[in-house]
Amino acid sequence: MPIRPMDMQVLLPKVQQVDKAKQVNINRNENGVQQQQAKTKETEKTKSKKVSEFEKTREKKVRRESDSNAKHQKKKKKKKDGKDEEQDAPKHFDMKI
Repeated sequence: MPIRPMDMQVLLPKVQQVDKAKQVNINRNENGVQQQQAKTKETEKTKSKKVSEFEKTREKKVRRESDSNAKHQKKKKKKKDGKDEEQDAPKHFDMKI
């Protein structure tokens, strides 16, 4: 069954239209993938930013707590040192002549 010249005039434009439609679909898919990748990159950035901010605030809190604990222990040590000196010193002194 040979292709007649009339059929060729009908087939060629349809092939070009189908090719254009396929290319449009391919481009849509590629654009969709690119948009999805951009969204995931953006969400990853925001999540990492939140985590780094949380770590910074946590670090500051830990530093403040350790500083306050160190100060508190220094005060305790000073009080304890003062009490030890008082406890070691005799309360009365007996002297024989």
